[in-house]
Amino acid sequence: MSGYRPISKRGKPDHDLDTLHSEVMPWMIAPLLHWLDRFLWTRAPYSDRRTNDDFVDGLEMALRLREPLERKYKSSASKDIDERIKKGGTFGLDVAGYAVYDAKANDAQNLQWLLTTAGSAWEVTRTPMPERQRRQIYLLTHRELAAAKASIADVVALSARSGQHLESAWKNLATRNPNPNSSYDQAVKAVEAAAQSIVSPINAKATLGTINRDMKAKPSKWTFALGDISLVIDMSERLWSEHIRHGTDVRSEHTLEEADAALHLAIPLVRYFSGGLILPAQQSAAK
Repeated sequence: MSGYRPISKRGKPDHDLDTLHSEVMPWMIAPLLHWLDRFLWTRAPYSDRRTNDDFVDGLEMALRLREPLERKYKSSASKDIDERIKKGGTFGLDVAGYAVYDAKANDAQNLQWLLTTAGSAWEVTRTPMPERQRRQIYLLTHRELAAAKASIADVVALSARSGQHLESAWKNLATRNPNPNSSYDQAVKAVEAAAQSIVSPINAKATLGTINRDMKAKPSKWTFALGDISLVIDMSERLWSEHIRHGTDVRSEHTLEEADAALHLAIPLVRYFSGGLILPAQQSAAK
């Protein structure tokens, strides 16, 4: 958020200034429309400004708009988008997320400044395109999960494979189209990838369930930097027991809260296993 604070609001709490906003607030509408201007509109030769039909067509399909945009005149669709954004809510953020996805770096930076200054809960995150790692795309991600992303970046240096799973878990949780099931699943896979070589080195197909079983069967086989591995077992057991891939309850979906908790359990567990904080007892004794 901007560091400036009006004189009238200094020295006392203010909801608009002191919280992050998940929707398009009234003060965001005009600057957001201004930022979207170059995407929504085009100037054809020898004519007035008109709707960028390619952008609008793609937007309508990407957002799965059940209420089609107005198309009566050459400027109707863009004006319709403007009016919908002016109503507030999350529609403007959906449009901005679509626009910035494949935008130029300068446009992404300008949107980031807008969101930060306006106190938005969303920020622009640059990430490699899965199909082509050299190509960068931009996503709107939740600002409150930025600390988790920074922690994951540190883990990647220790274990690229586990780090990739954590990055996927974060992305499936933090973006405007979250997938809690996939996020939770990737968090579990990250721990499996980090722990398998330490706990179950001869079982290449070990799951978190079998890894937990091995640790519980003879916990003295491993040492933890903070003492015995009972804490590690508790964390890993909770991550596994609440996972719908393992749970016995009839369920089809993880909640966002469960995926959030799973990610924040997985990050330290991966760090413990990949960073040499959990070791076979014999190897620890030899140090």
